[in-house]
Amino acid sequence: MTTGRATILWAKAPLLLRRFPQILGITILASAILAIATASGPTFLKASETASLSGEIEESTVWAAGLRVSYRSSFSLSFLGLEEASQDVQTLKRIESSVETAIADEIEGVPHLGEVSTTLVGAISRVSRAGEEQVVRLIHRDDALDHVEKIAGTGNLNRGVWLADVTAEVLGVEPGDRISLSGPTREGKVRVAGTYRFLPLDVPRAFWQGFGELIYQSAGDMTYPPAFAIVPGDDYYKLAVGAGDLPTIRWEVPSRCPSRTWPQSPPWSKTSIMWGPF
Repeated sequence: MTTGRATILWAKAPLLLRRFPQILGITILASAILAIATASGPTFLKASETASLSGEIEESTVWAAGLRVSYRSSFSLSFLGLEEASQDVQTLKRIESSVETAIADEIEGVPHLGEVSTTLVGAISRVSRAGEEQVVRLIHRDDALDHVEKIAGTGNLNRGVWLADVTAEVLGVEPGDRISLSGPTREGKVRVAGTYRFLPLDVPRAFWQGFGELIYQSAGDMTYPPAFAIVPGDDYYKLAVGAGDLPTIRWEVPSRCPSRTWPQSPPWSKTSIMWGPF
């Protein structure tokens, strides 16, 4: 990033983000973390010190050693009409876009960092059909369908939700069917776009490593967490409002370090920042 570009960015930031001081604050905090990473960059490349971390890097993933920023919405749709809820959704969309852009600008030129990936994760919802019901968790993540074993799909694969195979089996539904989706206060209808292999029974995938607590059983648990209902397209907020739920937004920056080049975990390794509510 050039000095001129940085000057323009920060000169405009107070005006663009004055309505959302939390966004500006987290952007500055993320910038500080990344500045530390940049300043420490040369130490990562000392060939004489690489052996101590080579095994750990190979066993970990690009997602485990990256930066994570989360915003947990305090919005409740319980007492809001559709018009007010839509206004809250527009605010969340601005937060999602503004923070993603700010982080992308700040990491430009920083070595060993990938592109920003954004995830929207909802609370527990219920899907049902013909008297059968299952609990699920709505999720939208960039390129999610490239990191699951797709079993079946029909029509526009980006319209509707993708259900885990075990969820679809209990409900007795196939791609193309319509099901009820209900959340804390509301219920709506949604199309089943496809089915995928239930993640706990699929091969482990690095892409989902940061979501392990939402996928796998914890010690002492008798059941798995609710399966993801993946929303690959732009319908997430529409479905969330229909179910009376708004998401936690997570921005992740994966590491892109060549193997056997870091003597120790980078400054941003497994860094997680959360903020909210408004």
